[in-house]
Amino acid sequence: MIVRAASCFLEDSQGKKYIDLMMGSGTHLLGHGFFSDGLQRLIQNGTLYSDISDQEVLLKSKLQSIFGCEKSVIFCNSGAEATMRAVRAARAYTGKKKILMFSGSWHGGNDSLLWEENWKNDRSSEGICVPIKPFSKGVLDSDVTIVPYNDFSVFDFIEFIIPELAGVIIEPIQGSNPREDVGDFLRCLREVVAGVPLIFDELISGFRMGLKGVQGLYNIDADIITYGKILGGGVPIGALVGRAELLDNPSVVFGGTFSGNPISCGMGNLVLDHLVSNQSLYNELYKDCSLVYSEIEQILRSFPVQLMKSHSMFRFVFTERKINEMRDRKDWEDWNSFVKFREELKKQGLLVKSNGICFLCADHMEYKDRILHKIESCIRKIYE
Repeated sequence: MIVRAASCFLEDSQGKKYIDLMMGSGTHLLGHGFFSDGLQRLIQNGTLYSDISDQEVLLKSKLQSIFGCEKSVIFCNSGAEATMRAVRAARAYTGKKKILMFSGSWHGGNDSLLWEENWKNDRSSEGICVPIKPFSKGVLDSDVTIVPYNDFSVFDFIEFIIPELAGVIIEPIQGSNPREDVGDFLRCLREVVAGVPLIFDELISGFRMGLKGVQGLYNIDADIITYGKILGGGVPIGALVGRAELLDNPSVVFGGTFSGNPISCGMGNLVLDHLVSNQSLYNELYKDCSLVYSEIEQILRSFPVQLMKSHSMFRFVFTERKINEMRDRKDWEDWNSFVKFREELKKQGLLVKSNGICFLCADHMEYKDRILHKIESCIRKIYE
């Protein structure tokens, strides 16, 4: 049980300290507690007004200064709420129901998108995945079609079903499959679905790859982009940024008691102020992470394990076979070995999230040698 966090460390109730590679599931780009003083100042002005606050107005303006003054901005309280509202907006705008999503993506706990490919089913030759609902036994939205990610063969099928589509949602760089070679795939997707609302779920990648996230990295304009995690600086937030004709529809309800509250928006302002004023940190962190990755890959050369990575996000994948999409991991990855590896890392004071996604921040670099030593020790214990 964790009771305290600071920098890149967590401390449990027994006083044991861990180097944290979870970093709030990707929230703490700058380290735990980076904005603690600012949060204390915000709380002194009250936590909830039930009316538009100055912090909400200011954060909207700052997001528009980054993404375009013509964009509309909607605030909510989590990534799941943001993707839920994005789907709602797309359906209202088009008057259609069917949503296209990609295997291996996670869009939060809302019924519209709690679907995944049925891994027990044979690989399809038609570009469509057989869906199941592994995350809930309740009633789920059935107007969803799933196709493989990072697979150019799906575009013929997508073109065929375009007349049915209300929208397309994608994690442009997936947490399950972090990589930097998907620019051509994403640009082709944008071209193929030019007449359909394209939703980029950048809950993890937003403000991680740069101020404009994956959109900026590959020069792609999605119609709606969802944000959270990093934007909140450690407090709950969700945000949609997108085309006004999609988000300013008076027939769509986006309300919520805590949506746009002064604490979440105030933290968003602190985060953006820092990132805008210190944009060099992105290149610096990218270079530092690349050096760490290079050394990890040297460790892994003797073992059937590979590193998948994108900027400051990475994961260990326990197979030597080439991975293009999530189905490849499901078919070939030795997940039991990962579980043992994670358990050994915890014993040595290094925490990795149960889903395997790891994150680095600048503070980790001071402890790079310690991290590398623990990784090498635990890998050897698994295989030797």
